[in-house]
Amino acid sequence: AVVSTQSGHYGRDIWELITTEHNHITIISTVINSLLTCLKELHNENFLTKINVHDVFLNIERIREVHLAFWNDCIVPLIDTARDTGELLNPELLTESSILFEEDLNHPLFEYCIKYIESRSYIKSQQHKNNDFKEYINWCSNEIRVQHNKLGVDDILIKPIQRIQKYPILIRDILRKTSDDDTRSVIASFLEKVKVFVEALNRRKEEKEEQQKIEGIKERIESYSVLPSVSNNTNDQINQILNKYNKFDLADKVPLLNTQRKFLHETSCKLDSKLDSKTQDVTMFLFSDHILVTRPNKGSKKEKSTDCDSALIPLL
Repeated sequence: AVVSTQSGHYGRDIWELITTEHNHITIISTVINSLLTCLKELHNENFLTKINVHDVFLNIERIREVHLAFWNDCIVPLIDTARDTGELLNPELLTESSILFEEDLNHPLFEYCIKYIESRSYIKSQQHKNNDFKEYINWCSNEIRVQHNKLGVDDILIKPIQRIQKYPILIRDILRKTSDDDTRSVIASFLEKVKVFVEALNRRKEEKEEQQKIEGIKERIESYSVLPSVSNNTNDQINQILNKYNKFDLADKVPLLNTQRKFLHETSCKLDSKLDSKTQDVTMFLFSDHILVTRPNKGSKKEKSTDCDSALIPLL
């Protein structure tokens, strides 16, 4: 009745947020109560003991806690107030203090989003190595489909990331249909807080993904020189000075700017030699501040820096 009286008002948008939040908590609870609990019980029976539970499900239990806190702190009072007073759903009650949107480096959602890709890689690799774990994942998929129609393991485990991205849209829809100036001001401030939280989360996630890309490139490269090689006749004092500056780590921040180095592009090409007019196959890695030139190292899966004057070409 409360919703029907708000037809054409913001009531339906509020109800959309409420129902989707309930569905989200239900899905997370399925993961915890069925899938996670099953894996823990298998461990108790000495099955799949080599599988790390946290690497599979991360901190999904803490994720449910913050969503339940939002539900109990904001949504339950919103519904109870409307039911007790017979008045329209009051969107201002959604803005009550909740840990869900608190910008904190230790926030459970930050950890989940940052480690999600690693978790997916872990699950895939373990399925290739362990047939019993593969059977467990197949069981998980069937269990999920029974309870949540057509959803698979991947669909379920990415839900916390998808859900947090949807809050600004849901709150913006409520704001658009709010006519009272005071209420609009409160909702607008809340929307800004949520947007700042989501942007911070996305930024942390992108930084982590960038670090993983660069670490992957580092593993492929055997070595690289910052300065040209020096003559064997150079004395020890000069060598010590040169070695002091002949250190470079792709994972370090950009000097002076103190910003994270970004990997932009990789391409294969041929490099002309000035000495013998020959060409050699090289792979070039473009970063936000440097170009790294490498060539295949025969007999090794890794590549090594070229013999040109400098494997690192600064862009800044």
